[in-house]
Amino acid sequence: MQGDLVLAAELYVEAERTEDAARVMILRGDGEAEARARLPHYVQAIATAPEDSPTRRAAREKRALLMIALAGDGALSAAGRHDMLEAARELEDVGKPSEAAAAFARTGNVEGQARALAAAGSVDDLEDLLSEDADRRRRDRVHHQAQAEIDLLIACGRRREALELADARLREHPDDFALRERISLLRTRRALGPTLEVRLQTEVGTRTFSLALGAEIIVGRTTGAGVALAVPSHAVSRQHVRIGREPDGTAYVEDLGSRNGTQLHGMNIGGRHPVPKNGDRLSLMLGKEVPLGVRVSSAMADALDIELAGTVFLAPLGAAHLPEGWSLEAAHDGWLELVCEEAIGARAYARDVELAMRTTLLVGDAVAHARGIPAVLEILGARTP
Repeated sequence: MQGDLVLAAELYVEAERTEDAARVMILRGDGEAEARARLPHYVQAIATAPEDSPTRRAAREKRALLMIALAGDGALSAAGRHDMLEAARELEDVGKPSEAAAAFARTGNVEGQARALAAAGSVDDLEDLLSEDADRRRRDRVHHQAQAEIDLLIACGRRREALELADARLREHPDDFALRERISLLRTRRALGPTLEVRLQTEVGTRTFSLALGAEIIVGRTTGAGVALAVPSHAVSRQHVRIGREPDGTAYVEDLGSRNGTQLHGMNIGGRHPVPKNGDRLSLMLGKEVPLGVRVSSAMADALDIELAGTVFLAPLGAAHLPEGWSLEAAHDGWLELVCEEAIGARAYARDVELAMRTTLLVGDAVAHARGIPAVLEILGARTP
């Protein structure tokens, strides 16, 4: 009565009147101006009061409501969610189902919220909750099915379709950051032309090739505007030469009206100059400064070796035909595709999964022509001169 609550609590404990001691501890907590300072008093009261006593229930209720208040209205951290769940269960246990339902709702615990609403007799709220939960479960089921379909499309090599499906799902669920990251990773891993480095198992062993993709190869000063091979030299025009193939199969190099010309033995070439079919090297100079070498390749049928800026590019000038009955082709969107020749029964496998007959490739793909054997084709990534 004199306000000495500390001494009063000690004397009640000494007198073995623990419920009165706990009651005084609650009073001490209620008297604290700072919310966090109340919590230790309520915790002490719970520990002191007899089991199942009204005072202990009151202390538990006060502690639970204080924990909810301290959590605030913002997003809950993992620790905050744990505390909120503990508070919800405590309120439910001490007979405060309405307050427990609100706390369960903060944590997204639908089962606990439904149980508390039922105990509180909130029939309308319970029906709304169950209806919303059913809708959420239905949406989640559709979402998981779409994720599984995306996984399957990626695994079997239909990556373009996987990306299209993922983009469609993201438009429906713009807040799905996991899906957004997955789309970003898939886009980053696309095996895109016009140049790409691959590793092939050949008759003479494993070799790494820098592919230059396309029906024709344009060499210029900067990439873009159809330029496949860029040389950052002022002697080279924006589009300097074209390397292509005549209808009869003859490969040629053609100057595209460059400012400084293309020289062979010191003389400017005009029109289309053929690449020797006997394998001899056609040695040219771009703008009298940058050497360009072109010859028929011995590594792949109907392909050319283009030597530029110290790098040799393998240019099929169309599809790159591989011995396994495969061909590598650059699609209209620049995506490198592996095509299996169905007529001869060619197949391709990645990690024992059979790929589609036309596979959109990703950097990191390792492809074999049968299950359980080492890969004969690996996609390494982009390559520039």
